[in-house]
Amino acid sequence: MISLSSLIKINGFPSTFAVRGVTKEPFIDRIKLISPGLPVSLECEPGNPYDKNAIKVIAYTNTGAVHIGYVPREINVIVGEIIAKSIEAGVPQHWKAHISKLLKSDDDTVGVLVVFFCDRVLPKQNSKMDVNK
Repeated sequence: MISLSSLIKINGFPSTFAVRGVTKEPFIDRIKLISPGLPVSLECEPGNPYDKNAIKVIAYTNTGAVHIGYVPREINVIVGEIIAKSIEAGVPQHWKAHISKLLKSDDDTVGVLVVFFCDRVLPKQNSKMDVNK
């Protein structure tokens, strides 16, 4: 059995965050294409008119890359620093991330949780969604 400390050395520290914007257009229809376990990438979007530190969450499905929402504003500066650090080191994806859970209400998806493994523990975010359920 692999110990937690061994997993952290291999993958980094796990942090879960709720993807923002998934219930808004145009993302609401794209959520139907994703499922738990799919890998995601995170892409800085400095030209975003609402937040210069915005980071897109892009899921990789059988049909290709799908922009499903954004990293929460409360942690996007830290995540942006991690992305920049890995690019500077010549390793564009020095971290790993995947969809861990879809949160549903009746038949509709109301949230998407992503597990992000990196070199530090991310701070807790303010969210109406309980990421620990």
